[in-house]
Amino acid sequence: MKEIFVQFPTYEVAHALDEELSKRIGDGFSSEGEQQRLVAILLAPKDMGSVNSHDRGQETWFFFDQKENAMDDVLRIKLEQVEMLRSINLSKRILPTLMHTWQKKSEHSEFSIR
Repeated sequence: MKEIFVQFPTYEVAHALDEELSKRIGDGFSSEGEQQRLVAILLAPKDMGSVNSHDRGQETWFFFDQKENAMDDVLRIKLEQVEMLRSINLSKRILPTLMHTWQKKSEHSEFSIR
């Protein structure tokens, strides 16, 4: 079991990217479970260096800014090992599309690829 914790501001960005990727990729992306998609969306920018994370045993925390960790609004996602593996594989599949979408979104946001 893996527990993913996402601060609400980071979740809002991931959710917006989820909607965008669902439009761009279609059924191959949207057929996955929402929690698996969100974790995949968080893993891909982590690999790009755009999202920070902190691992502690079976927990991983995702955030854009360390200051977010002082907030109380946290979303918790629990994934079984097989679901986590699906998220990892999905993150690799969506990485090229996400990089393009991320660059487009970052032109209008304070976030950018490092």
